[in-house]
Amino acid sequence: MSSLKKWILGVVVLLFCICAVQTLALMPPNVYHEKIKKSLVKVTAKVISIEITGNSKHAVFKKVKFQLIKSYGRITPPKIFIGHCLSAGKKPISGGDIYYNPEKNDVVFVTLAGGNKSVSDDCGNFTSYTKLTKRLETALDKKGLSALSYAIGSVYIKDKEK
Repeated sequence: MSSLKKWILGVVVLLFCICAVQTLALMPPNVYHEKIKKSLVKVTAKVISIEITGNSKHAVFKKVKFQLIKSYGRITPPKIFIGHCLSAGKKPISGGDIYYNPEKNDVVFVTLAGGNKSVSDDCGNFTSYTKLTKRLETALDKKGLSALSYAIGSVYIKDKEK
């Protein structure tokens, strides 16, 4: 094989490796922010049960049952509703998936994709999950969703405008 062919092959392999690594990378923050903004279900709720629905060495698939406290989104789910998430497995991989660790009795602000865009007990996958603090609850009560800024997989209270 000529040195030119080896060089071209080396460049092709290098480009392939760069592309492969990039596909495993975390997506830009605005991708996650948009998922939260576009979520149809935005609620405060209490976790009442967690069921493991699948396992792999990388992730644990969970079905989380919630009791609705208050709805802020375009869809108000029933008093008892379900959301789905991934938790880290024994060997989690880096990538665009966000791992959540819900626990029974957590009181949270959670956003969910909304599934079929209608009222249903299955509200789809988590897009954010944030434990509800007194400060967050007060901000939501006073300003609703306009009080929030978005992070990767969670929300926080906007800083006061200067």
